[in-house]
Amino acid sequence: MINRFASFLIFGLAAAAAGCATAAGGGESARLPVNPAKAGESPSGENSFRFVAISDLNGPYGSVDYNAHVHALVGQVAEKVRPELVISAGDLVAGQRRGLGEERIWAMWAGFNQAVVDPLRAAGIPFAPVAGNHDASGYPAFAHEREIYREHWRKAEQRPPLDFIDDTHYPLYYTFQHKGAFFMVLDVTTLEPLPEAKWTWMEEQLRAARDHDLRFATCHVPPFPVAIGREHEIMPAPDNDRIRRLFVEHGVDVFFTGHHHAYFKGRKKGLNLVSLNCAGSGPRPLIGTDAPQLQSMVVVDVVDGKIADMFAVRSDETIFPDLNLPERLEHGPYVLPRFDQE
Repeated sequence: MINRFASFLIFGLAAAAAGCATAAGGGESARLPVNPAKAGESPSGENSFRFVAISDLNGPYGSVDYNAHVHALVGQVAEKVRPELVISAGDLVAGQRRGLGEERIWAMWAGFNQAVVDPLRAAGIPFAPVAGNHDASGYPAFAHEREIYREHWRKAEQRPPLDFIDDTHYPLYYTFQHKGAFFMVLDVTTLEPLPEAKWTWMEEQLRAARDHDLRFATCHVPPFPVAIGREHEIMPAPDNDRIRRLFVEHGVDVFFTGHHHAYFKGRKKGLNLVSLNCAGSGPRPLIGTDAPQLQSMVVVDVVDGKIADMFAVRSDETIFPDLNLPERLEHGPYVLPRFDQE
C-alpha cells in the first residue's frame, strides 16, 4: 500500500483473530485488532472494503490554506491508501471566531474543497462531512457559520455520493450504508447535553441497523478525556455514559471522535472508542504523556463484514505503533483503557 510500511516493527497479531468477529444485532463490540507491521492492498470481495477516518484539518482562525500535513495525508489517501470512502470527525475549516465575514467563510470552504475534496473526488473517493465546533458550532453566537456549513454541503456538487439511509437532517446528522456496514454521523459540537429528539433519532437508526454486518458512529466532541488541555471539553455527564450504554446495547463496533487532537485507540465497558489526531494544526499530548504525536489519520480494513485491520498512518507515511499508546488514560473520575487492556 505504502512503500515505507514495510519497515515497521513486527507486532503480535494474536488479538486480531479475537477482534474480528462481531455479533450481529447488538451487544458488546468485538475487540479491535492490533495494528499490522505493514499494510497490504485494499481488501476486495463481497462486504469487504477500506475506509479512512480523518479529523481536525483546519489551520489558524480564518485560514483559507491547509498545512503540509493535510496535503501529505490527503495525497496518501488519493494516491496510495485508496479507500472506498473517507469519513471525518469535524473541524474542516477554521471558523468559530467573531468578525469573520461571509466572504471569508466562503473562501475558507473554497480552500477546503481545493485541498481536500477535489483531490479525493478526482480519485473517486467520497468524503462524508461531520460538523465540528470550528465549522458548525451549535452555540447561538455562531449560527451564521453553522448555516453556511449547511448550505455548502447541501449544494448538489458538494453532496457526497453516499448510500443514505436517513438524510433528513443532512449534513448535521445522518446515516448511510456501504457494503453491509452502517455509518451514523452525529451533531456534537458543544459541551451541552444533547436534546431528547436526537437520542430518539439515534435509537431509531440503531434499531433499524441491527441487520448490518458492522455499525460505526462518528462525531466531533468525545465522551471521555483524551488530551492535555482538553480534559473538560467532553460530552457532559450523564450524556457520555448514556451514549456508551446506547452504543453497547445496539452493537456499535467503533465510535470515532475528534476535537482532542490526539490519537488513542481505547475500549471502555464493551465499546471501542477511537480518538483521531488532527490532520491539521495543533496536535496535543495524550493525558499522562509529554509530547504530541505527529498528525495522522486512521485506516480501517473490512473483510467479509468484519474489521480485519485498523491502524493510524502518520503524515510521514509511517504507521503509529498502537502498543506504544499508554495502557490507560486517567483524569478525575474517568479512566479510558487502551483497546487491548479492558
